[in-house]
Amino acid sequence: MHTKTEKEKMIDGELYIAGDPQLTQDRENARKLTRLYNQTILSVLF
Repeated sequence: MHTKTEKEKMIDGELYIAGDPQLTQDRENARKLTRLYNQTILSVLF
């Protein structure tokens, strides 16, 4: 029997634990990528 990961639960619209290490890492990575993207846009504009 396969137990769903918290990420799978989140994607399926089920209750999940937001503090799960994988989800925390995914959020940190998304923030880094967003900052990099925004810096790139600003460097192109100015």
